[in-house]
Amino acid sequence: MNIIWTDFAIDNFKKIVDYYSIKVSKKVAHKIRKQLLESTSQLKDNPESGQIEYNLEKLK
Repeated sequence: MNIIWTDFAIDNFKKIVDYYSIKVSKKVAHKIRKQLLESTSQLKDNPESGQIEYNLEKLK
């Protein structure tokens, strides 16, 4: 199973991390980044645990 990050998802991921880095702290931003990436890894190992995005089926 592969995880495909769309450009939209990558852009939002960066915006989230940047927001926490500026508004809270770099330490918190790093923690959030790590948690988001770990959640993505869990989907790779357990693909049935996430929701299916039917609009992304064409990317297969």
